[in-house]
Amino acid sequence: MGLHANVQFYALRKSPKETKLLTCILLYRKLMSRKTRNILKSLAILLVLLAVLMQLQVIIVPAISIYKFWMVIAAFATVLLVSK
Repeated sequence: MGLHANVQFYALRKSPKETKLLTCILLYRKLMSRKTRNILKSLAILLVLLAVLMQLQVIIVPAISIYKFWMVIAAFATVLLVSK
C-alpha cells in the first residue's frame, strides 16, 4: 500500500479539506531533506531539554515558564512531522 493508496483510503472516510491537509503533510515529509530533518530534530531536543531544566529549576526564564507544556507538545509534533 503506497502513499497514494493511503491517501485514497483516508479520503473515503474524511472531508476533502482534511484529505488535502493530509496529502500536504505526507508530501512535505517525503520531500524534506536529511539536513532539514536533523535540524528540526535538534530543535525538538533543545526544546525538551530546556523544558526539563526549567522544571528542575536549573534554568529560570520567567517569560516562558508558563509555556513549558506547550514547548514539549511542539517538540513532539516536530518529531512526528520529521520522522519517516
